[in-house]
Amino acid sequence: MHQKNLLSKQLVDGMSISDARKKSNANINLAYRLFTQKPHVAHVSDHIINGCPARVYRNSDAPLQTVMLNFHGGGMALFDLEVDDYNCRRYCIENNCTVVNASYRLAPENAYPAAHNDAWAAFEWLHEHIEMLHGDPHKVVVIGGSAGGNLAGFIAHKAAKKIRHPNLAAQILIYPWVDMDSAPYPSAQLYGDKNYILSLSDINWFAQSYCQNPNDFNDPSVNLIKQTDFSKLAPALVFSAECDILRDQDAAYARKISDAGVLVRYLEYKDNVHGFHSITFALKKPNQFFDDVRAFMHELSL
Repeated sequence: MHQKNLLSKQLVDGMSISDARKKSNANINLAYRLFTQKPHVAHVSDHIINGCPARVYRNSDAPLQTVMLNFHGGGMALFDLEVDDYNCRRYCIENNCTVVNASYRLAPENAYPAAHNDAWAAFEWLHEHIEMLHGDPHKVVVIGGSAGGNLAGFIAHKAAKKIRHPNLAAQILIYPWVDMDSAPYPSAQLYGDKNYILSLSDINWFAQSYCQNPNDFNDPSVNLIKQTDFSKLAPALVFSAECDILRDQDAAYARKISDAGVLVRYLEYKDNVHGFHSITFALKKPNQFFDDVRAFMHELSL
């Protein structure tokens, strides 16, 4: 497990959320400075969407580009745009597309549905500014890791039910957090201790911090595993990590998409833990994740 020594625990018992954010941001920023170089993108601009910072990456002036809408992870409580800045640059360059890196209000200060409202606002903003983004409204892709995967999956379900905009072209979910009750899954019992980056106590804290009303745990907009109609979803690429408490819920979610007759590619990264896409430089094959994303985009002619 190469990642274990590179990221410390995101939450430590007794640590304030403010201190946890500072430590998490400092750790990931240090890792990027030590092990990567920031890829150059021709056009990078900062924006505010629904009061939240966002960043746009565009490497060419070509019209009708694919547009990827990215949401960072962190249990709805940690991190900001910077944690995915490196990845968004690579998505932009390697897929020859525009990327919108959207942040959202964090818990526990902002409970459900704050982050989900911000995510939908980012999706609406993208379509309202599609010409400025040099984008094609029929080639919009959502992507996110962990809690960001939840937000991306939420957009995929809501977009499939709306007629105001074209349906998504694709969704890329990276070990998405799709069930607020992680405990029943075997992978949560196998990898839920404090040796695998994300512990069961962490994920429970995140869930309770965001879903502060007990009824929220039954709301399919946040508890995506409880959605009942998967048939109209965009094609999906779902990543999971073998040694991750979310592994089995991710596999179950991918099966629901497949059982509905929707194209889904499910990739489980062996000998890996939660968070691998944020520290790809630590993988045995550092480019594998980006290659898999590019292959899926190519499969869909995006």
